[in-house]
Amino acid sequence: MRVDIHLADLKGISAMDAIYSEFFGPGCYPARTCTESPSICGGSRLEITLMAKCVRDS
Repeated sequence: MRVDIHLADLKGISAMDAIYSEFFGPGCYPARTCTESPSICGGSRLEITLMAKCVRDS
């Protein structure tokens, strides 16, 4: 799993981290990249892209 996070202002990273941690168990955070993107489409303050591979039992 990989997560790309774009914040309109990186000063909001602490608030984003607090919410992000609610969705994953301790020590199970997926790799991620966080960047500042002041011109996110539609005037949003946050954009998240998540890519995951589904592994099925044979």
